[in-house]
Amino acid sequence: RNSVGTAVAATARAKVVCKSLQRIGKAQHASAPGRIKLLKARVAWSRGESHAALAVARRAVETIPPSDKRMASVRSDALSLCGAWATQNASESSSRVLEAYLRPAVKEASERRKALLALGEYVADMHASLVTRSKTPEWRQARKVASERKRELERLERLYAAVDSVGRKTPRGSGHLSLADTAEAKKIASETGGREHLWRQVTILKRECKMDSDQLDALTGRTE
Repeated sequence: RNSVGTAVAATARAKVVCKSLQRIGKAQHASAPGRIKLLKARVAWSRGESHAALAVARRAVETIPPSDKRMASVRSDALSLCGAWATQNASESSSRVLEAYLRPAVKEASERRKALLALGEYVADMHASLVTRSKTPEWRQARKVASERKRELERLERLYAAVDSVGRKTPRGSGHLSLADTAEAKKIASETGGREHLWRQVTILKRECKMDSDQLDALTGRTE
């Protein structure tokens, strides 16, 4: 495939990973109240308030369905606590503890670990692919073009500032302009519509540089 197709495919893969990581972040945020309740239950248990602590853990198990992925970690913790506390409290039969709490806890924790491992392997494969791709001539050429485009944008921005200052004793924005660029600024300032045309060039280059930056961020996994 050509370099553009490779970049598009890599960007798509990166977005999938970023969305997965964002979902994990949202899940952690959504599960915060449940985690706090279980923490309070642990404190209650440590104080000898075993019935109250066990009631909180049981309520979490009963109210959080196994299909709720955002609350999966809270449910898993609650199942483990119910299994441990019900055993110590002798409030339920051994078979009930095993079937209602311990086996589901092991199963759900295992599924979650598999999902996280799969995501980790995917990110690792993407990183390896990026390292390989970054060594190709196409990648180096693309980064060279992007760098040159950024430098041209900076030059045109200085030129645009200089156009507004033509005729002043010390034109603003012309400190880093070459003699040729200074002459160009004067020429643009004297032309009808010259300033507007230059601004359109600056706007187009800004958009292209932003696309370069977004593509690099996607390929390297950086997000805002």
